[in-house]
Amino acid sequence: MWMKHHKPEIWAQTKFVVSAGDWLISKLTGEKPKTDFTNALKTGADMTTKSWPATLSLLGINTELLPPIVAPGTALGAISDAVSLQTQLPKTCVVLAGVTDAMGAQIAAGVVETGQWVTTIGTGLSLKGNTAQRLQDFSSGLYSHRAWNGDWSVSATSHCGGDSINQRFPHIDFEEYSAAAEKIGQSSILVLPLATKGEYFPFSNPKAVGFEKGNSSNPFDVFLGYLEGIAFIERLAMETIQDFAAVVGPQVSMGGGASNPFWLQIRAETLGRPTVKPFETSSALGAAIIALAGDPTEISATAKRVVQYHPVVEPSEKMVKQRDSRYQEFLAELVKLDYWHPKIAHLAPL
Repeated sequence: MWMKHHKPEIWAQTKFVVSAGDWLISKLTGEKPKTDFTNALKTGADMTTKSWPATLSLLGINTELLPPIVAPGTALGAISDAVSLQTQLPKTCVVLAGVTDAMGAQIAAGVVETGQWVTTIGTGLSLKGNTAQRLQDFSSGLYSHRAWNGDWSVSATSHCGGDSINQRFPHIDFEEYSAAAEKIGQSSILVLPLATKGEYFPFSNPKAVGFEKGNSSNPFDVFLGYLEGIAFIERLAMETIQDFAAVVGPQVSMGGGASNPFWLQIRAETLGRPTVKPFETSSALGAAIIALAGDPTEISATAKRVVQYHPVVEPSEKMVKQRDSRYQEFLAELVKLDYWHPKIAHLAPL
């Protein structure tokens, strides 16, 4: 719409409106562009019908400018002669429709069955999982993509993550601090690890700020409080989701937070469920799995055959009880600050 109104001379020459991935696929095949329904979400496709909404015509958008929408893994044709010459790939090399980068990483993590969930701890904390029905709650930042198999891939992101640790403990040796924290076992400091003002999920409050409750002169104790605080947010997020969607198997973990064995143990004990780390979680592996499957209906089965995991981290019963007690204190503090209240945010299938 912006291009149409502000760059009419470009709009008049426009043949297709595509994403970068759609453009690249078109260049590879030499054919008119097509898009997959995970990427088409970003350009306004209706995820229920997996088609472009008819209302676009009311905005003066000719839907013939928009590429046909296909399922991820759909064969779109062989590479062109020019591309074969440039890349030295055989002319028989077939180009398949892909997925968004985040969904590629989800496939690479093997989170392909209904009820499986993966947590990514990087700057923040993100959750993705599979549901048979669409779940949506914009007030808490929860939304649904179409999954590669036509079901739904639910996503949610918290601002509580590694950024809070980096800000509070810049330039530390993470392994040194983790080893020292492990000797402590449980922190005397209760932490909401928000690096910025405001939170989306698992509670929605634009004025929320992080806190450290308690007094300690031991930096390793405070550091441990941050590890526990992010685990508390993960548990609250999963409990919010669990009221409305299935949760099965270990909690799969990827991102920087998955590289710390002690933190994985804390999270398993806080969740009261095992955690597990895949060997490889890059979007490139997800793309490779789609290519190996060669058929949209075979992507999930192929991922289950290919993806490998490190040994499962099991929670200890003793620490599950201890961490649950501390978690209840954490929830009470959120209630006290009016950040979160039980059963206030309800999710419902659409």
